Amino acid sequence: MTAEDTTQQLLKQAIALFEQTSTMLDHLLGNNSSNLIDKHQAAKLLCVNEQTLKKYRADHWREGIHFFSLPGGSYRYNRMLLEDWVVNHANPQAHQTAIEYWASTLPSNQKVKSSRRKVA
Repeated sequence: MTAEDTTQQLLKQAIALFEQTSTMLDHLLGNNSSNLIDKHQAAKLLCVNEQTLKKYRADHWREGIHFFSLPGGSYRYNRMLLEDWVVNHANPQAHQTAIEYWASTLPSNQKVKSSRRKVA
């Protein structure tokens, strides 16, 4: 096996791992892939350049809510909360309501049905 073959194989494995991570993140968040968007889609949605997203991540948004970091240094953005932030960034209380609603829809925040059996 040549060095080029090895490089190609490692690249394929890295891409597969990235796709699995993105899919698992979508699943864990209870989102389909259209709710988590990449930096290009986020910049287009907000009508800003991609460097502005970096400033927003540092100054305005919370990791694990507005954006999620993936292995390799890339990010996925929560489309629903970015859209709400555009409308409500001057009204933090209203935006907090949207965050709380989004959080309430996560599988980890759903009540677990107990299977209590009646003993005769």
